[in-house]
Amino acid sequence: MTFKQFALHNVLRNLSSYLAFFMASTVSVMVFFIFSVASFHPDIYVADTSTDLADLLTIILTFQYGCSLIFILYSFGTFLHRRWREFGLLRLLGITDLQLIKLMFLENILIGFISIISGILLGLLFSKYFFFVISMIFQFPVEFHLSAFPIWFTFISFISLFMSVSILSPFFIRSKNIYFLLTKSRKQSRQSKTSLIQAVSGITIILLMYGWLVYQIQNHDKLKRVASTEWLMYSGYNFYMDIAILIVITYLLFSQISMLGMTLLKRNSRFYFYKTNLLWISSLAHQAKQNVRNLFMSTILFTVSLAFTANLFTSYLYTAEQLLKEYLVPISYLSYPEDKHLQENINYIDTYLDQNEYEYEKVQTPILALNNLRTPWEKTPIAVLSNSNFNQLARFLGRAPISLEGKDSLELIWEGWGVNTPSMFHQKEMEVGGKKLNIIGTDDTPYFKFVAQIFYVLSDELYREVKSSYPTYTLVQYQIPDWTRLGDFSKQISKRFNNASAQLMTAADNFQGELVRNKTFFFIGSFISILFFIAAISFLYFRLFANIQEEREKYRNLTNIGLKRKEIKRIITRQLSIFFFTPFIVASFHTYLILILLNKKWIELAPFDKILQVLTIFGVIQILYFIWIRSKYIRMIFRYVDLGKS
Repeated sequence: MTFKQFALHNVLRNLSSYLAFFMASTVSVMVFFIFSVASFHPDIYVADTSTDLADLLTIILTFQYGCSLIFILYSFGTFLHRRWREFGLLRLLGITDLQLIKLMFLENILIGFISIISGILLGLLFSKYFFFVISMIFQFPVEFHLSAFPIWFTFISFISLFMSVSILSPFFIRSKNIYFLLTKSRKQSRQSKTSLIQAVSGITIILLMYGWLVYQIQNHDKLKRVASTEWLMYSGYNFYMDIAILIVITYLLFSQISMLGMTLLKRNSRFYFYKTNLLWISSLAHQAKQNVRNLFMSTILFTVSLAFTANLFTSYLYTAEQLLKEYLVPISYLSYPEDKHLQENINYIDTYLDQNEYEYEKVQTPILALNNLRTPWEKTPIAVLSNSNFNQLARFLGRAPISLEGKDSLELIWEGWGVNTPSMFHQKEMEVGGKKLNIIGTDDTPYFKFVAQIFYVLSDELYREVKSSYPTYTLVQYQIPDWTRLGDFSKQISKRFNNASAQLMTAADNFQGELVRNKTFFFIGSFISILFFIAAISFLYFRLFANIQEEREKYRNLTNIGLKRKEIKRIITRQLSIFFFTPFIVASFHTYLILILLNKKWIELAPFDKILQVLTIFGVIQILYFIWIRSKYIRMIFRYVDLGKS
C-alpha cells in the first residue's frame, strides 16, 4: 500500500466523521460561488438600482469566506480531538513528523478538493434560479452569465483555505507526546456538579434578567424620561446590552439549570430507576461539561439564524407600515408664508384623489415659526401652534386632545434628527412674543415628521396675542388608506410643488425603493442565515459523533446483559431529542424576544404569526435533520453490536 493509498483509506474509514464536514463545506463553497458569479456579473452594474446590490454582494462574499474559515478550523479541531489515539499509534509505530504532515495534508486536501468541485457544480445548477429571483426583485433582466473568473476565484480561495489549515493542523499533534495521544481519548470526563447556592444564584440572575427585558418592553416610554436611562434608550446601545443579557441567560440556562435538573432527576429515585431512565440521565450527566459548551454554541448560532431571517422577513412584509411610521402620513405639504399657490396645489391633490376614487382625510394646520425653519443646520427650528389646531391634528392622528389656559404650554420634541435625547432640546424657560411660557409637560410622541425640531402648543388666547409677531406657515396632511399605489403621482407632485415657497413630503415616493431594498436584504440575508443554521446543526453532528466509539462499546456491553434493541432505540431517541431540540426551543423563544426588543417602540411590527412562520420552516428542517441523524446513529450502533455477536 502506498502512502497516498493509506491516506485515502483513512478518509474512507472515517467517512462518517467527514460526511457532515464535507456536506457543510460543499454548501459553503456553493453559496460562495453563487455570490461570486453574481458579484462579477456585468448586468449587476448596469442599472442604477443595482448599486446597493453590487456592494452588498461584495460584503457578503467577504463575510461568508470568513465564516467558512472559522467553521473549517473548528471542524479540523474536532477531527484532531477524535483521532488522538490514532495519531498516537502512528507515532508509536515510528511515523516521522514530515510523514504526519504529509498524511494530514493529503487527507484534508482530498476532502477539500471534492467539496470545492461539488460546491461549484451545485452552484452552477442553482445560479440560474438565483439570477431569476434577482430579476424579479429589481425588475430588470439579469441573464445567466458564466465566465471562468468566478470558477477560478472560488477554487483558489477555498483550496488556499484548505491548504492553510492542512499545513497548520499537524503542529497541534507534534506538540503532544505519545502518552497524551494514546490516553486522551480514553480518559473519562468527570461528572459536573453544581451546588445549590450556584443553582439558586443562576436561577435568580436569569429571572432578574428576563424581568428587566420584559420591563423594558412594557415601560419603554417611561424609561426614555428617566435621567439615568434616557441617553441609553435613545442611543440604541441598550439593544446591544439586551443581546449581551440574552447571551448570559443562554449560558446560565445550560450551565446551571440543566445541571441542577440532572441532579434533581437523579435524586428522584422513583423516576430515576424507572425502566431505562437511569441510562439516559446518567449519560447526559456524565457528558454535561461537553454538552453545555456545544448546546450553548448551537443555541447562539440558531438564534442568529432565526432572528436574522425573521427580522428581514417581517421588515419586507411590513415595508408600508414601517414607512408610514417614519412619515406619519402619506402626503405632507408645507406652505411657506410667501406661497401664492397654496389653495391651488391643495385643489390639485384633492382633484386627483377624487377622480381616482381614493378615500382620504386631510387636516390643515397653521404654524408660527419662531426662527427660520428652512435652515435647520444653523439653529434648532422652533415653532408654535394653537390648542384648537393641535387638538384637530391629534384627532386626525388618533391621539388624545388637551386643554390649555393662560400661559400654559405643552412642549413637543421630535426625536427624528439623529440619536439626540429630548433633554438635549428641552427648554427650561421659553418666551413667545415677550410672554414667558409655563411649560406643563414634554411630549416626544411624533405629531410632525419635519417642519421644526421643537413645537410649543399655546392656549388659543395666547396664540391670538402673539400671532402677528411671527410668520405663518401652513401644513396640510393627508391620510390615504390605499397610499402605496400613489408612487407615480407622488413623484409628479414632488417635482411640481417642491420649490422656494413650499415643501412636499410623500411616503409613496420611496415605497417601491424601500420594498426592493427589503426584498433584497431578505433574499440575500436568507443565504447568510442558512450558513449559520448549517453551522449550528454541524456543531450538533460533530458533538454527537465525537464519542461514537465509546457509545458503541457501552451499548454492546448493555446488550450482553440483556438490554433489548427497542430499549436502546428509546434511550437514543430521548438523548438526541434533548440534544437537538433544546437549543432550538431556547433559540426560538429568544428570537421572538429579540424582535420585540428591536421593535419595542412599535411592537406591532414584530407580529407573532409572521415570526412563527419562519420558526416553523426552520423547525421542520430541524425535525427532518433529527430523523436522519437518529436513523444513521442507531444503524451505526447496531452494526457494531451485531459485529461483536458474530
